[in-house]
Amino acid sequence: MRTRLSAIGVVLASLLCTTIGYSQDSATSQALFEKGVAEMQAGRYAVACPLLQESYRLEAIPGTLFAAAECNAKDGKIATAVARYQDYLGLVSRMTPDQKARHRDREKTAKAQVADLQPQVPQLTLVLPEGAPAGIKVRRNGTELGQATLG
Repeated sequence: MRTRLSAIGVVLASLLCTTIGYSQDSATSQALFEKGVAEMQAGRYAVACPLLQESYRLEAIPGTLFAAAECNAKDGKIATAVARYQDYLGLVSRMTPDQKARHRDREKTAKAQVADLQPQVPQLTLVLPEGAPAGIKVRRNGTELGQATLG
């Protein structure tokens, strides 16, 4: 009996620690979000965007991701903005109808922004010269690219 009570106590303590850690992350995320929005409204995008991204990392709320996309767009980081809008739209596509209804206006804005910004995203085409050795490895930013990405 005593062993069972000890085991229950350990489980409860671990759940309490997890809950405390989560609520601290949530509070930190909220504070970062609010600061990020204030910085964005002041036009300080270089400060605002990392705050919003960190807020989203700590607590993955779709509205925060949308705000980060908006910030990146205003900061001229077009490729990053498009990627964030697309990630946001992916999240919205998996929502329940009630959740989607709450995101309707943002979803519409995100789609319009992707359509508007996508043509401005620089494209990189990698073409190996004829006679390139078989098995050659191509890296971009330290990441090895597969054959399907070339050309």
